[in-house]
Amino acid sequence: MSKKFFRSFGAANAKDITDALKTGLMGYSVVFDQAWQAVSSVWLFLGNETVLNIRSTMHDVEPTKSWEEIGTLIFVFNNNDELVPPMIPLKLEWHSDLNIQKLVYECEDYLTESGLVVMNRNGDEFCIVTSSAVCMLTIKSPFFSEKFTPEREYSEYSMASIL
Repeated sequence: MSKKFFRSFGAANAKDITDALKTGLMGYSVVFDQAWQAVSSVWLFLGNETVLNIRSTMHDVEPTKSWEEIGTLIFVFNNNDELVPPMIPLKLEWHSDLNIQKLVYECEDYLTESGLVVMNRNGDEFCIVTSSAVCMLTIKSPFFSEKFTPEREYSEYSMASIL
């Protein structure tokens, strides 16, 4: 059996996402799903004056064998001010010199791109990864205090270049 791939960063969007994030991270916003008590979307306010919305979707790994799902990210650039929640500004160290990586989970049967990590020049990480709650996200960062509940143990992911 060949390994399945579940991608967040396709050839068409990987460069656009990376280029936009490298213009700097001015701020962010999160939307909580009250039923799941989890983050349903993250909005990143970028240095090039665009806004990047991040959500999660689920994929059946092998529906005929067992019930197992894995999450990937969905990225949408959105500049419609009516739909964008208010921004929480970030400190200057997030405005430039950012390192952008993806989080990858790999096992015998599949590989999935499940997260995004933005690191500033001080080594601080802003990690957005699929959550253990279905179609939700979880965040690990020095400025976000909600519980971090990734779909897999954080140590099971590896970082890799998006491009």
